[in-house]
Amino acid sequence: MFPEVLFDCCGLTAEATADRLLDATAAFNAGGLRDDVAIVVIRVPEDAAADPAPRLGIAAGGGTQAVSWQGVEFGDVEPNGWGPPAVPPREALTWLPPEPASIPILRRIMARVLATWHLDPLVGGDIDLLASELATNAVLHASTAFTVVVRYLGSVVRVEVDDGSPEMPRQRGAGIDDVNGRGLVIVDSVAKSWGFAPTPSGKRVWFEVEAGTAPLS
Repeated sequence: MFPEVLFDCCGLTAEATADRLLDATAAFNAGGLRDDVAIVVIRVPEDAAADPAPRLGIAAGGGTQAVSWQGVEFGDVEPNGWGPPAVPPREALTWLPPEPASIPILRRIMARVLATWHLDPLVGGDIDLLASELATNAVLHASTAFTVVVRYLGSVVRVEVDDGSPEMPRQRGAGIDDVNGRGLVIVDSVAKSWGFAPTPSGKRVWFEVEAGTAPLS
């Protein structure tokens, strides 16, 4: 029944389509609804495959300018989502505000970037942990907006976090019951290499992890 309803909705607005589906749902239940109903209608623009970066930024909560890619050929993802890693170098940049909500936004953006580059085995692993630690430091200690650049260099993936504070990072001794103070200890223990340097507007903290090899289809 619902496929026929959807066919009839061709050319309608999102609101009209939702109304048509709601009416069909009520009719299917003998004219009444016994629970809440949520209907989401999504239109995929024709140019979505050409440059999805602005839409990714919006979906992740960072706005149209939150994400930019360099050297990415869109539309080359294989049908099953797997394939060899992209040809380096590749680079993705995102700007985020100094808010705790920026941390999960960054993780979502990085997951999509790595998947686009066919580096799926890295998603949710050490690179996620390390980027979250550096971003958290930027939010808690720098209290400024920060920029994250992800670079795929072939053998390694490098992540750089720039913030507006000139104070250089330092490892702190954390007690057994302390909640904070372990971020750089984790970075030093997990990353292949890491470091920091002053910038004209503040500082940059970076780390590198092994890129590994993505499985082939």
